[in-house]
Amino acid sequence: MNEQVEAILREFNANPSDFLISPSLSDVWTGPVPGAHALGAWFALRDAFEHTSLWPIIRGEPPKPVIRRRAPRKEGPPVDFAAILAATHYGPVSETLSTRLREQRTFYAERLGLSTPADIDARGLAQVVDASGVLEFTGTPKREREPWPAEPTSTAPIEFLSTRSQRTQTTFPTLELSLVALKNPYETPAYFGFGGGNDCPVPEIQVAVLRDWFERFGAVPAVIAGAVMECVVARPPTNEKESLELAAEQWIFCADIVNQGTMSVRRLAIELWQRPQWFFWWD
Repeated sequence: MNEQVEAILREFNANPSDFLISPSLSDVWTGPVPGAHALGAWFALRDAFEHTSLWPIIRGEPPKPVIRRRAPRKEGPPVDFAAILAATHYGPVSETLSTRLREQRTFYAERLGLSTPADIDARGLAQVVDASGVLEFTGTPKREREPWPAEPTSTAPIEFLSTRSQRTQTTFPTLELSLVALKNPYETPAYFGFGGGNDCPVPEIQVAVLRDWFERFGAVPAVIAGAVMECVVARPPTNEKESLELAAEQWIFCADIVNQGTMSVRRLAIELWQRPQWFFWWD
């Protein structure tokens, strides 16, 4: 940590001395910040990253203290972020997610009887699935596409869902904030070993996909909490075509945001249009 970061933390009522390095997460400092100031602290630390090389990541509500009858479980070995980064193959999202696309294509063809040719891309598969209506509550085919709106659906300021209680919809009193010593923000999943369970892509795929989206849209991770990742986006898609292509990629990357969320890829595209934040959740 450095003086600039410490000054920012104090500005947002956080105590730098509370930030500690976990034995299992080298190069990552984590500590508490007041929930009401977490968003402001994140933006200030993001803006200072060029000078500090410490990338801020909100980690959600701190774990509640537990009274244990037995000795606490020992932490696992440190995350080998260098090995993860070395194993990451960078390329277009279509290439990085090709295996997941093939799995989805096979699922919808064999389980649901949809026509999914071997050469169909993510957007083409999305159109087939949307038209079939299989993701809708009714499960009936759609006669016409949902019209594209005249204006973006969301103009609200950025607010991370992981900073609020889903029961009360109020901001948690305290949130955990991590500061990651890295070169590129899109490498963040490697430092936490994020991914690999519940259909959540392994860290190598997370990093590769985030780099592509960073280069195209200026997307950077802001929250990694449990099975959730949230991103802030500097250059969100500006038209229907771009939004539809991105939505299809995000569906292959994280099917739950459609299958248990928008219920159609087109509806996700409408939400992504000019929206400066993204949400991913693997249930």
